[in-house]
Amino acid sequence: MTRLKGEVSNLVGPDRGLVGRIRDFQAVHGALDGVQVSQPAALVAQVTQTVQQAVAMQQAFEPVQAATIAAGDGGIALNALTDSSVQASTDVGALKSQVTSIQSKVDDVGAQVGDAHNRLSTLDGRVAEASSTLATVTSSVSSVSNQVTKLQERYPGSVKQSFLELKGAVLDVQAIKTHLNLP
Repeated sequence: MTRLKGEVSNLVGPDRGLVGRIRDFQAVHGALDGVQVSQPAALVAQVTQTVQQAVAMQQAFEPVQAATIAAGDGGIALNALTDSSVQASTDVGALKSQVTSIQSKVDDVGAQVGDAHNRLSTLDGRVAEASSTLATVTSSVSSVSNQVTKLQERYPGSVKQSFLELKGAVLDVQAIKTHLNLP
């Protein structure tokens, strides 16, 4: 865009008269239709169309500009349109870079969420295993408790003290189970 603007400014120099400048702008406008370069066709079409529009606008402003204080500046419309296009292109490039950076961060977060999900699944499996083992232990403790109760009825005294100790252990296991919210 900047190179084309420079070429247009060189072709339509300030030393030309008003009619010559208008005619030169018309010639430049027509010549831009035939531009062929190795860049992608869509990019070439965008750039040449923007410069053509800037040239057409400058061509229309030439008579007005010639009669004003701005006459010495030359190419006000051409400069305004091409400079704003270059700035917009730069801004879009910066935005694309930021979007790419954000997309990379989103992909990283997605991978971390997937890892966390896998870890939770593994942890859930381990909790289920522990719950099953604890249920088996609880069942065994209940069986032993029943047998101790029967022994206590037959052998009071020292067996009773052992039973109370064993019953305390059973209560401790049940308290742990309740604290861990296990069935």
